[in-house]
Amino acid sequence: MRKSFLITLLVPFIYLSANAQQPAFEDITYKTKQSAHDSPTLLQKLFPPKQKSPSIPAERTIAAKVIVKGKVSLYEVDKYPDKCDLPYGTKPFYFIKTNEGTFPLLHNEQIGVYSVYQPYKNMLIYNLKDWQDGENEINLTEYNVQALSLLIESYNQATEHTSK
Repeated sequence: MRKSFLITLLVPFIYLSANAQQPAFEDITYKTKQSAHDSPTLLQKLFPPKQKSPSIPAERTIAAKVIVKGKVSLYEVDKYPDKCDLPYGTKPFYFIKTNEGTFPLLHNEQIGVYSVYQPYKNMLIYNLKDWQDGENEINLTEYNVQALSLLIESYNQATEHTSK
């Protein structure tokens, strides 16, 4: 009797765990940072290195977790940006995908008395420029998945009638 009672309690939990919806992932392609070895110095021309340094591809494709889908989509990547050939930033970081392309939303943490560099806000302001009240909303948006997803969903709702 005790085993059957335990089984009846556990079966719904096991069923829900097995059938829980997994987060969706998509491959996204984006432009990477430029290689520092594009134009060799005079010294490198006179004395070329024996080994060529690896070139960084102009574009890269990675799997990213889909956070918001719409006119503008939001993706999360659980890596450090330098592992994805991007210059700097925190982990996780985010991408937005618009009809103009896929763009990283990067952010540096504050260290000591140094100011926080927030290039993600400029990227959002540029890409969401057709949103009338967007700049105020963007400037109030923190760098986390909840705030960014709320912002992108608000943008998609506000501009829904203009995209049709």
